[in-house]
Amino acid sequence: MSKWSAGTALPGLVVEVVKRLRDEAVEELPSLQWAAEQCRTVFQVRAAGVLLADRDGGLQVAAATSPPVQALQRLATARGQGPGPACFRRGVLVLVPELPAVRGRWPQYASAARGAGICSVGSFPLHDRRAGGGLLGVLSLFDVRPGPLRSPPAAVQVVADAAALALTQRRVANQLPPREGQMDQHVSGRLLIEQAAGVLAERWQSDVTIALEALRKHARRQQMPLAEAARAILEGGPGSLPLA
Repeated sequence: MSKWSAGTALPGLVVEVVKRLRDEAVEELPSLQWAAEQCRTVFQVRAAGVLLADRDGGLQVAAATSPPVQALQRLATARGQGPGPACFRRGVLVLVPELPAVRGRWPQYASAARGAGICSVGSFPLHDRRAGGGLLGVLSLFDVRPGPLRSPPAAVQVVADAAALALTQRRVANQLPPREGQMDQHVSGRLLIEQAAGVLAERWQSDVTIALEALRKHARRQQMPLAEAARAILEGGPGSLPLA
């Protein structure tokens, strides 16, 4: 993929990242893993990963597109070394075009990166834009060749900002105080949605993600809550199935 084609893919990636991270039927970590995979492809790097802030103010590995990068991110969070933790502390993007150059500053991280074949890293902040929100985490891109990123850093930050906005909205919605019985209904509704998507995917011999998107569109056309549309599909009522 060339730089130009990557630029063409950027708007679609932003839209999909927001949709996935706000989707009540998909857990947060699988959505972040999907976003990391897409960033790896669109921005033409070897790997991508996401670190999320925990309740104690530290960082935890939330997504990684390869086992070596997952191990590298774990070392970064444990030692507080590397572009990811530095980005989190400062709240600004950190670009390291040549990791050997920072061996004196981050010795364990630089050594582990060399063992993983990683020569350059760019880390981008996930800003919580609410007053006093701080940072939600960090999106990082890893490459096997030294030098600047193949895509403009501003383009990567656009995706990071979109992911941060969607995460913030998702968490705000989840923190709303549930009414009596609402939590049980929410869990039951998610189970219905997952089961209905599984039924459609099996019937169409398709991916569950495709079936879930078809279920959402069907619910919007029918002007029904997603869980009710899922229940209708499982119960097999007339006109309940969306078009394949």
